[in-house]
Amino acid sequence: MIVTLALRGLLHWGPFAGAQQVMVPTPRPAAPEQPDAALRRIARSYLVARGPASADDLAWWLGLPKVPVRAAVAAAREEHPEALADVVVDGRPMLAAPVRHSPGPVGVVLVPGFDETVLGYQDRTLVADEETMRLVVPYSNGIFRPAVLLDGRLVGTWRRAPKKGEPAYELVPSAAAGTRAAVEDAVAAWRHG
Repeated sequence: MIVTLALRGLLHWGPFAGAQQVMVPTPRPAAPEQPDAALRRIARSYLVARGPASADDLAWWLGLPKVPVRAAVAAAREEHPEALADVVVDGRPMLAAPVRHSPGPVGVVLVPGFDETVLGYQDRTLVADEETMRLVVPYSNGIFRPAVLLDGRLVGTWRRAPKKGEPAYELVPSAAAGTRAAVEDAVAAWRHG
């Protein structure tokens, strides 16, 4: 009986009551989200989480045509006008969550290879210049090294466990002199190695 009810999706194993695991009713799934509604939800979430970004960045990230993505972004803005604000970055119109307060400088952040901060945009010029992108993706082979961000901009790469004699990080030549000490502190403080 238990197997039959489990296979029909009516029961599943739940929490333990002491040493005994109990069977609990499986909640009925909600009705599937309509594709247009799902795309609007994804558009709003992407722009709030990764803004400033454009509808074209989102289309690239999703691998979808620009026309339906732009329509979804426009519809998401109509549905939730408080969630997205127009911003202009380097002369380009973009969208982002409204800024409630000035966050100030973030400092040094170490991110892993393939991190969304670097990888999540078709146009990465807001995060890095060409020199820095060559350092992060040295062979144009699609392999992204772990990166060093300083106040949201890429300034180099880092290694979690460098080989003996190998530096723990590499900065672009244009990095400011004070950057090196801040990166050394961040690499030394990394607790996951």
